[in-house]
Amino acid sequence: MHAADIAAEAGVTQRTFFRHFPDKREVLFGGEDVFIAALTNAVSDAPAALRPWEVLLRACRSVEPLFVENRALSASRRVIIAAHPTLQERAETKTRAVMAALTAALRARHRGSHGRSPHPTGHDGHGSRGRRQTPGGRTA
Repeated sequence: MHAADIAAEAGVTQRTFFRHFPDKREVLFGGEDVFIAALTNAVSDAPAALRPWEVLLRACRSVEPLFVENRALSASRRVIIAAHPTLQERAETKTRAVMAALTAALRARHRGSHGRSPHPTGHDGHGSRGRRQTPGGRTA
């Protein structure tokens, strides 16, 4: 199917179609910006007392309505993507973008709450020798 066919089926011109989607495959992946913004905003807005896993769970629950809204299209979308390796690759790229955005939001939250950068390996600073940093910044 060509973009012109999709546009005609949707009742819009090809020009209008390309104003909304950079290419025809993107029809299956539209809304990524809204999804990522909702997740990262939920991370930023979560109460400071929550631990990272709780923040992540809260963020995932916050986007549940987006999944419910799109439930009718999800099954068809999965079938189409499963049948085309290039779409599978694009889906994986989109998933990595979501993961990167969530990682950045969680790291920014961590830096903001501790006034320092998180441990470069993503661990909590306890290290392999059992040493940890105290709230005052000393190593225990």
